[in-house]
Amino acid sequence: MELFYPIMLFLLHAGDEEGARPELTRHPVLFETVEACEAAGERIVAQAGGDTPGPVHAYCTAIPGPEEFETLFEAMDARRDGARADKP
Repeated sequence: MELFYPIMLFLLHAGDEEGARPELTRHPVLFETVEACEAAGERIVAQAGGDTPGPVHAYCTAIPGPEEFETLFEAMDARRDGARADKP
């Protein structure tokens, strides 16, 4: 079985001409391929060009794999179990 990792699009807004107030946001859509993500990023950046005072950059990346989620959930379970053991 082949694992599929959806692609997320992040937009980095410089915030102002000097880039003093950057803002990183995730576009609320997942993509099937990096190519589709990059194409959407290019469209969004082109549309934002006149609407924002500073530059906007698009970055595409796959969501974390199941092993990262498993590690997180194991750590959360361990903390929860530790907190239960500490209670009288």
